Amino acid sequence: MMKEAKSFVIDKTVLFIEPSIEPCFDQDSYGYRPNRSASDAIAKARERFHYTLDKWMRIHYPNIPFERYADDTICHCVSKAQAEYMKEVLTCRFEQCRLKLNAEKTKIVQCEKSVKKLHEKMKEWKLHSHLDWKLQQVGIEIESQVRGWYNYYNKFGKTEFVKVMNHLNMVLAYWIRRKYKRFHRKPIVKAFIWLQEIASKDRSLFYHWQRGQT
Repeated sequence: MMKEAKSFVIDKTVLFIEPSIEPCFDQDSYGYRPNRSASDAIAKARERFHYTLDKWMRIHYPNIPFERYADDTICHCVSKAQAEYMKEVLTCRFEQCRLKLNAEKTKIVQCEKSVKKLHEKMKEWKLHSHLDWKLQQVGIEIESQVRGWYNYYNKFGKTEFVKVMNHLNMVLAYWIRRKYKRFHRKPIVKAFIWLQEIASKDRSLFYHWQRGQT
């Protein structure tokens, strides 16, 4: 009974003094204040992240393209040295704003390694072992994987990804030269041109053709 009475008195006291002390709080204070919550604090932090990074990057490093999704960001540098420099600069910038980069997530990644990885994936298809397939079946067999690549890699490195899709077209051209006798002893460009003619007539055969990469 005494505990309930004490709690009641405290609540009433807070309600009584709250209007007089509310102006003393900083406008950026969200704890234990009326009509404010942790969610409001997070929303404001995300709003100000535009100032912390977006606007700051455009002012100080306008030549370095970047993409941000919530609190995840990718900066595109032209060299490893530039990437290491930007990592140091961003670390200092975040410290100025009383923030800290996630050491585990903040990494320097070489795009060429991703390109080589995708080339290796194409080799794993072993299309040369499936000369009995029709072109349409090849498209069906590789579609889910190519679609997955588009959903991920095409968002972060479009220039390099275009090269990957060009390589895919060459892989298909080599498969065509092996499959059809009329291309056996011809330059690969002959098979490639024939492939382009097929693409111009029916882009639905391959997912990357549907996306305009013929």
